[in-house]
Amino acid sequence: MKINVGFGRSTAQKAVSSANKHYLDWSKEHNINSIKTLADYYNVKHNDSKRYALLQGYVKAVNKGDISPLIGFDLYEIKAKEIKDELVGLKISNDINYEITDFSTHFIDRVLGQTSTSHEGMRLGTTIEQLKDSIANPRKLTEPYYVPVKKGRITYLDKRQNIVSDNCSVVISITDNRLIQTTAFKE
Repeated sequence: MKINVGFGRSTAQKAVSSANKHYLDWSKEHNINSIKTLADYYNVKHNDSKRYALLQGYVKAVNKGDISPLIGFDLYEIKAKEIKDELVGLKISNDINYEITDFSTHFIDRVLGQTSTSHEGMRLGTTIEQLKDSIANPRKLTEPYYVPVKKGRITYLDKRQNIVSDNCSVVISITDNRLIQTTAFKE
């Protein structure tokens, strides 16, 4: 008597086909056009950690309703590049005097916002120009404060400070020189 353990060719093909279909449905639902196939997705996941972190941040923001899937992952990546090119490297002069070296995906979500004009219960986006102006010409810098942050199983205290200008506020992690979030003021 022969016992067959594992998948036969037909079963394996059905599993692959099902996984590919699930990925296509998921990517369409989230408006991810630049990562076309499941194989491309796994390539990004295993070989491009920065892009994969952006993808995870984008999907989380869409799922939470922080941004619309109509924005699309392509625009999300473009906005991340703009932030990197225009804001990373700027120096904040205060008692601590530090340089911005990074930004969170949550910061990208807040820059994009939920709407471009004021609507009740929806968050406005913030322009790169407003952010540059806030960093260069703060109207007020709050006293530094600490926020518990969990990374994996470790929790640490992240030292933060708010920069307030006429158009928006910006939260910066002094601990790791990262832009954390921004809030545009209503028009």
